[in-house]
Amino acid sequence: MRTSGDIINPKWMRFFQIVVGIACIGISIYILIGSKQLGAYSLIFLSSTAFVILGIERIVVGIKSTFLKRSSRLISIGIGIGLVIYFGSAYFAPVFISKLYVLMFGFGLLATGALRIIDSIKDNTYSKDSKIFILITGALCVAVSIFIFSFPKIGLVLLMLIVAIVLLINGLQIAYVGITGKKITHMRV
Repeated sequence: MRTSGDIINPKWMRFFQIVVGIACIGISIYILIGSKQLGAYSLIFLSSTAFVILGIERIVVGIKSTFLKRSSRLISIGIGIGLVIYFGSAYFAPVFISKLYVLMFGFGLLATGALRIIDSIKDNTYSKDSKIFILITGALCVAVSIFIFSFPKIGLVLLMLIVAIVLLINGLQIAYVGITGKKITHMRV
């Protein structure tokens, strides 16, 4: 028996989230496996593509998640638009972007992590386990972004490997939500 707290996403939204999750997982695995053979511009292109995909997912979720508070929806849409614009610019100026890449990815990870943390705290329809999973994902993104800001001279390939791992975790989390089709809610007695 379903309660009013259960939220089941429409099939197209589940499919979209699964595709986004698989795309992020695939890109992250490709970066992890091929990072020694790929050049800096290829790494920039792949990583930027993954963040643009994450931005689009945040926009769609913000627009279509009518069960969320208006402020949470606007934050999701705003951060999604920011990710798309910020990382989409890497396609047009790769030389310039490669010089500022560390800061861009640090910002992208910080924004993604902040959104996940806000989502886990503000949305009371998640079960405790789901909140913890999303909170850990967000905290990991924020921690990696702080590390990147603290050590800007870290090598590009090492940065891409860290980003690929974070993208893998985010992709798994998004695919999980799409596969289950609903948020795991509190049990009502």
